[in-house]
Amino acid sequence: MKKILVIASLIPEGGISSWLEKVLGALKEDIQFHLISNTVSLRLQKSGLLDHKNITCQTAPVVSLKKVLGVPQISSALSRVKPAKLLCLDIFPAFSAALARSVSFHKPPMVIVVPGIAENFSRQLSWKSRIVRSLLCLLLKKQDSFIAVSPAVLDHLKSTCLRRFRQQMVPNGIELPAAGIVPLKQDTNFKHIAFLGRLSYEKGPDIFLAIANSLKNQPLKFHVIAEGPMLYSLIEYVKKHELLDQVVFHGHVDNVLPILAGMDALLVTSRTEGLPYSALEAMSCNVPVLSLNVGGMPYLLQEGRNGVLCKDTAEMVTAINRHIVNDSNELAVLAKNARDFVEHELSLEKMAERYRDLLNG
Repeated sequence: MKKILVIASLIPEGGISSWLEKVLGALKEDIQFHLISNTVSLRLQKSGLLDHKNITCQTAPVVSLKKVLGVPQISSALSRVKPAKLLCLDIFPAFSAALARSVSFHKPPMVIVVPGIAENFSRQLSWKSRIVRSLLCLLLKKQDSFIAVSPAVLDHLKSTCLRRFRQQMVPNGIELPAAGIVPLKQDTNFKHIAFLGRLSYEKGPDIFLAIANSLKNQPLKFHVIAEGPMLYSLIEYVKKHELLDQVVFHGHVDNVLPILAGMDALLVTSRTEGLPYSALEAMSCNVPVLSLNVGGMPYLLQEGRNGVLCKDTAEMVTAINRHIVNDSNELAVLAKNARDFVEHELSLEKMAERYRDLLNG
């Protein structure tokens, strides 16, 4: 049985945690995984994944310069586990792993999964990512490779110094929910619109609330199903703009599908995206997705065949009025197209099979 050392930088309930839960969960009977991360998210703890006999976990400061990027711990794990490959989730922990490999006697190939475009997060992160990519180019070997989660991420990789290494796209996948899922009932006097994602700047929860404010006189309820560092500033915004009757904060929800299935639409208001699990979950539940035109969303929504793509927030407000307030029949068609697309192209089974081949190859 192959052994794989996984290096990740986790944030609470972020997309990397979702990725780990799905991929490691699908492959744990065939591959032994040893996970090293800066923390262990609540999602992973509750999933039971870390209790499996083929999955071990330890924490290390994989993105902390002050603590030498966890190089001693990763190097020690390389010698102890002797993995067939190093699987790194994003370029920052990949830099830590590459440094550790350079001082270790065991030097397996690296597979680096890139979930998004760091340049779109902030100016500071943009410069950091450029520096890390340049350093990675000096440390990586010919057998190392990159995986992008969407065409937009792949195109970005091909525009950087990393283009000389092997690259391919493996889109995120999801298991379709059971047909018997019971939607959580909502007040039928309103249409219900959801935001699902970490409450951080790049996900645009402030944009979501600004849209809610623009539509405060319409029979709409806006549901924030998430936690994150922006929570208190968002609550203050709701109070300031007198949106307490329009906005519902759900906090962290262990099983989001019943709430999501009871929504009339999901909004993706991110400033940058790879291929978000929130949209995949909505599509799998036949919930229409309205999204800003960012990252992997044009691919996911197939340029408007699987959902509504909006160039800006003004267009999104117009789309909500047209499709949701005025009850357009078009959304039902788009939602069906979206579920069919997920079932045939973005299933967890297909995603897991691609990674099984990559890690066993």
